[in-house]
Amino acid sequence: MDIAQPRSELEKLEDTICMFLNQRLMFNYDKKIYKVGGIPIKGYNGSFFKYFFKETEILNSRLGRYTKATPEEQPFLIRPSKPIIQKNEEISEVQPVKNMTKKISSEYFTFLSSVCQEGENCDPGSTVSLDILCLQSLSRRVHLGGYIAEAKYQKDKELYDRLIAAEDIEGIRRQLRNIEKEEENLERIEKKSIIYGVPGELVCGFFKDTVMPTTIEVELVYFMSKGNKQ
Repeated sequence: MDIAQPRSELEKLEDTICMFLNQRLMFNYDKKIYKVGGIPIKGYNGSFFKYFFKETEILNSRLGRYTKATPEEQPFLIRPSKPIIQKNEEISEVQPVKNMTKKISSEYFTFLSSVCQEGENCDPGSTVSLDILCLQSLSRRVHLGGYIAEAKYQKDKELYDRLIAAEDIEGIRRQLRNIEKEEENLERIEKKSIIYGVPGELVCGFFKDTVMPTTIEVELVYFMSKGNKQ
């Protein structure tokens, strides 16, 4: 596997994430959208956000979004069901990755509350639609770490097999991180943030403190799971 391919996908997702964040920031941060019973839904005891997101994921699952062929697609609220359609998909050479959606969701809303004006929102449907697009894009970006990890492993199996056998977690982490590349990525993300009209410093901080470390965690767990299968 060529590492250039997943890295190219990561760069494309930076644009996607910045674009969706720009649209989301046009709406206030309305707490009642995310509060249980804040917007009453007959027959449902939960928040408007969770109801909307769960129903979206159920449909996504039925249409084949969450399959073994796409380990980078991870659900936030549901256990995937068998798709109602058949797709001619090749099984990914990347093994299943750790689902990090709970952390992604928590950090996203912490970030959102820091950049959005708090207040009533007259269009909760559009707001949640954009939240979902942001979260799914962030999730895909993080879980592509499995592809990055597999590409790194195939490039130097002997080194990683030795580190895995020794359960040298910090040694693997050192191999996975590339500070120079991370700084280069952050500079590019800041420029894209400005182009898309979102606060560059805050977006870079979100990537630096949350998105990148969580991606590294996906990669690290991926490597350690190889040890469990040897």
